[in-house]
Amino acid sequence: MRYKDTGEVHKDFHLAVDRTITYIMEHYGEQFLIDLCKRTSQQVYQDIYRHLKEGDLCALAEHWQYYYTREGGEFTLTQDNDQLVLTVTKCPAAEHIIKIKGSLSPYYHRFDELLVGSWCEHTPFVSTFTVHNPVSYTITVRRNHASQ
Repeated sequence: MRYKDTGEVHKDFHLAVDRTITYIMEHYGEQFLIDLCKRTSQQVYQDIYRHLKEGDLCALAEHWQYYYTREGGEFTLTQDNDQLVLTVTKCPAAEHIIKIKGSLSPYYHRFDELLVGSWCEHTPFVSTFTVHNPVSYTITVRRNHASQ
């Protein structure tokens, strides 16, 4: 796996991201956040994006498995050839942010939705992001048979 942190887990990173998302939305607007998420998904995480463009979900599945496990998340990850479903019942990042500041940025889940959506751009996949509560959500990346 290309993207793999092996040092100590620093959950305050998520707190910084949460505050940055709010700052961006309040000072630059959603289009700036969309562009940032696109660059992050497609350039920073280019290996995952390349695999998705090739029709392969494995790199994204491996990435999610590694990071949610590493940070102590409660989740299930199911995959077949046509879809990958990440169901998070306790997101460690969201839980940490709420513990420290009391709530998530109102744009926090939108940021995640935009990241995953950008991964799916120009690939045979589409994504859905469903928030169940502040620390629980489901992300589905499925093959878009209509695009083939």
